[in-house]
Amino acid sequence: MENAITSKTMAERERVSLMAEWTRLGVLFNTAPAPYRVDLEELIVRTAGFARMDERLFVMAASWLADHHRLLDARRLGRKLDNQSNESSAVAGAMLSLALQEASSATQLRAAVKHCEPIDEKQPLYFILFMYPALLDLVKQEALALFDDWGFWHNDVTLKRSAIRPVAWINRQCPELRLRALVGTGLDSEILDLLREESHTIAELTRLTGATYAATHTAAMRLLGRGLLRRDVDSRKPLRLNMNSMPWIID
Repeated sequence: MENAITSKTMAERERVSLMAEWTRLGVLFNTAPAPYRVDLEELIVRTAGFARMDERLFVMAASWLADHHRLLDARRLGRKLDNQSNESSAVAGAMLSLALQEASSATQLRAAVKHCEPIDEKQPLYFILFMYPALLDLVKQEALALFDDWGFWHNDVTLKRSAIRPVAWINRQCPELRLRALVGTGLDSEILDLLREESHTIAELTRLTGATYAATHTAAMRLLGRGLLRRDVDSRKPLRLNMNSMPWIID
């Protein structure tokens, strides 16, 4: 009994945490926004791992992605998805596919969804349906191909895009995503974000990003040329942000 109570408490804490982080990124949940910087790709992965217990999280995350997929680092998300359980991978695939239905030209979503795998045995998308056999039978009958492709029974593709704040609001409120608005969502922004925390060598950045040394070196030289980085020749970790170019990154 005590273990069940503990598990329920932990699940509720995770639900509240996820909602707070999505609120910070512009989802209109009735909760206070997280007061800390949010890792978007990690948030998507965590949401996929929890969403079968909360339909709102699944729908609102998909709605946000439909609107703001241009802020998504697909390469980084793909790396994270490669390390998820089969169930979480399938839920993420369904979530990304739902967003793609309304953002069909979103290359970021298409790239990320390639890292997802369906589950082998069909199940309802949401756990609560196990408690309602008659409703589950109806959902099976009306199951949509979008979800069936990932191994789930579900019959609703309605998004809530009116409950997603515009990108201008996100840029004002979320300094962790401003870099992406400035330089895009590829390796350049990932390097800048890593250097926000501390200085690094190119070799360290290569290891942290998972990119090749050549690609990392090229991106770093590009950022140096734009004045967004500084190089301290006498330091063991010579690359750092040029705060004179973008003091707003500290917000």
